[in-house]
Amino acid sequence: TWRRYLMVLVRELKLEDSVRFLGYVSDEDLKALYVRANVVLLPSKMEGFGLTTIEGWNYRKPVVVSRGAGSSELVIEDVNGYTHRPEDHEELSEKLEKVLSNTEKAEKMGSLGYETSKQCWVSSAVEKLKEVFEEILETYRAAH
Repeated sequence: TWRRYLMVLVRELKLEDSVRFLGYVSDEDLKALYVRANVVLLPSKMEGFGLTTIEGWNYRKPVVVSRGAGSSELVIEDVNGYTHRPEDHEELSEKLEKVLSNTEKAEKMGSLGYETSKQCWVSSAVEKLKEVFEEILETYRAAH
């Protein structure tokens, strides 16, 4: 399996002290992990619209996502996060280095990401829908 392959790779690279495979985590533990994170990474090339990016931004974390993942369309390069070519490990490393080496910029990216994430909130969508319905109703009343 993919997990087994990664575990062997971590062992071969002697990264056991730096990498942990958590498996399932509760919502409470997930929140704690987001709080402690310096960056949220989504290197998936098959992800639809992953909530991971939005969740990371909700915790004001900068994100690094692969181009082609659904949420990559929301990432404004070097503003609210970074994207990388799928399977381009060098570019991924460069983007992670940029985030991790400049705390001030990373915090700003996380804050701008938070503003971006607001567009995806249900309350924002409902408010926009309400405006559309009010406009339709106004047009209808004017015609009758």
